[in-house]
Formats: sequence, structure tokens, C-alpha cells
Amino acid sequence: MRKAETLQDFQALAEDAVQNNREGTIYLNQSNEHFEEPILSDEDTAGRAPMQVLRFILKTELETIVWEYPFSETAELEEVNLQLEPIYEYFPKRVIELDEAKRMIHEDENR
Repeated sequence: MRKAETLQDFQALAEDAVQNNREGTIYLNQSNEHFEEPILSDEDTAGRAPMQVLRFILKTELETIVWEYPFSETAELEEVNLQLEPIYEYFPKRVIELDEAKRMIHEDENR
């Protein structure tokens, strides 16, 4: 498994897969929960939009690429999706639940 640190890293790895004619799927998960710990609110965060994490998992026949993007504003999510639109044209995308995203990542880490 390869972990992308930034959107640009994810794009570069996905574009490399496109150029090498690899087939695959992008799995997306959006949730309020981190893998290790739930996001807790306190009196300082009450009333604000909760921090969410968008997980992108690109699975091809050769590798899995994961990028996690924490965000709190809808505009951020829209911007990321806009930038990834060319990749979505090549790889079909599928929305999955958090449990399935965790399972996919943990299975790949244990290989």
C-alpha cells in the first residue's frame, strides 16, 4: 500500500496508473471518525461544522493508494472533487461505508 500525503501526491500516483493502463476503482468514504479515535467536541467547537475525513482508496490490480483528507467546509470537498474529476473519468468511483474502508486499508497493510 502506498499512502499519499497530499492531493498532488494522490493525483500523481493515480495518473501513473492511468498512463500504465492499469484498471481499478476509487473507493470513497466520508465520515466524522478518524481511524484511531473519534473526533470529540468541546465547548470551543460547539456550533461549528464537525471535522470530517474523506478517504480515497484507489485499488488497481498492482497496488492500493490511500489518501485521507480532513476538512470541515463543504467548499473544500467540492474543490478536491473538482481537481480529481479527470481521474474519476478513468477510474470508476464507489462510495463505501467507514467499516469497509477500514477493512480494505487494514487488509492491505497486513500483506
